[in-house]
Amino acid sequence: MGDYINIGFVTKEVQEKNVITNCAKVISRLNSFKLISCKYPLDENYSEWCEDENIPIETALGKCCKSNMTELICEYILFDKTIRNSVLRIKKDFGLYCFLLEIPSENFNLNNDIDNVENEIITFMRNASNDGFDFAFCDSEADFYDYFPEPKSRKNPHSIFISFNEHKIKLSSWKIDGFTERSYYICPICGYDRLDEPPYIDGYIPSHDICDCCGSEFGLDDCTQKQIEENRKKWIEEGCRWFYTEKKPPNWKLDEQLKNLY
Repeated sequence: MGDYINIGFVTKEVQEKNVITNCAKVISRLNSFKLISCKYPLDENYSEWCEDENIPIETALGKCCKSNMTELICEYILFDKTIRNSVLRIKKDFGLYCFLLEIPSENFNLNNDIDNVENEIITFMRNASNDGFDFAFCDSEADFYDYFPEPKSRKNPHSIFISFNEHKIKLSSWKIDGFTERSYYICPICGYDRLDEPPYIDGYIPSHDICDCCGSEFGLDDCTQKQIEENRKKWIEEGCRWFYTEKKPPNWKLDEQLKNLY
């Protein structure tokens, strides 16, 4: 298990002041947020450093935008848990900014409650959909640079990936601790979240399995976002018929299932 569970929010925004505003929106959802210190380099060679314990958060975020090496040590409450020794960074490269939250894994009960932790993290990531970011990711020791240089492949390098622009979520075959195998997967068309196998192996090789709920074939009915949306609309208009009716849970609700998509 890695030492940190990292959550990243990435934006194509080029104006530094807007990036700071967007990051501040995420921070506003961290209850009882307290900036402990801001450590930043004083020169380009990183030979001299300064650690400031009395600095406004907006000023600290500005220093993060100036250098990928700047780190903010902070405490806050997330999922009703007090998170200590968390590190916040802003990384700039490839024409993008990444706001990265590094959370010590000891703050979570990953051995016994990893599914609930993942669901809470996904909800937290989704809440940033209107904060000016393009996509978000989460994994053990995850980093912004895992996606580059591109394009190497369409493989998703992280456990959880959310595209705010395409309104979709991708789950890889491992959970956020970096090694536990995921036991369920989500259909990108109807949101059914009890698939036995991932729709796409490594995030880009279609399995050609059939969804138990909507009957879609992965790699045939979901090749483009437009196709996904059209097939979802068609399935709903035709009455949301289950492909395998015996798999339909009692008290099943379409609205609740569609929430799994985004």
